[in-house]
Amino acid sequence: MNGPRLLVLAVAAALALPSGASAADLVIKVRNKHVSELGGFQANGSHGTLRNAIRAWGKPSTRKSGGGGFCDVRWSTVGVRAVFRSGCGDRSRIQWARLRSKHWTTERGLHVGDPTAKLKQLYPDAEFTVGAFWLYKHYDAFVQGDAPIVTAQMKGGAVDFIRADVNPPA
Repeated sequence: MNGPRLLVLAVAAALALPSGASAADLVIKVRNKHVSELGGFQANGSHGTLRNAIRAWGKPSTRKSGGGGFCDVRWSTVGVRAVFRSGCGDRSRIQWARLRSKHWTTERGLHVGDPTAKLKQLYPDAEFTVGAFWLYKHYDAFVQGDAPIVTAQMKGGAVDFIRADVNPPA
């Protein structure tokens, strides 16, 4: 009896993610103080387009134009809310992403939902500022100081979501 039920659960889990993504793919990668990849989506530079995000994560749940030429796009299947600049066209570039699914992980193994103690173990140098730990940062000439590029927003002693600032405004 358990065999058919397990098969149904396995098929349902496989269908929950778009064809281009799997639980193993949802890793946040940082290279040279830049977010380089988000779950199979090469996010930095000319690769970080809405077209390429759709290739990696599947069809968005919602896509809405916002003021100032920004586009708010959500993928409920992978727990992503991303903002793109220069409208909602295929060539719009990602600015930042909020990652809410427990499938998202940093390269060091921090997942959405992990407790503060695990975060501090994996990121002993992380700075806590206004409800979030700065996991990765870089020097920002505009603010003339450090600015976060990957943060873990906390709620109730656990990681509520991870935010990745991919292509901040120049």
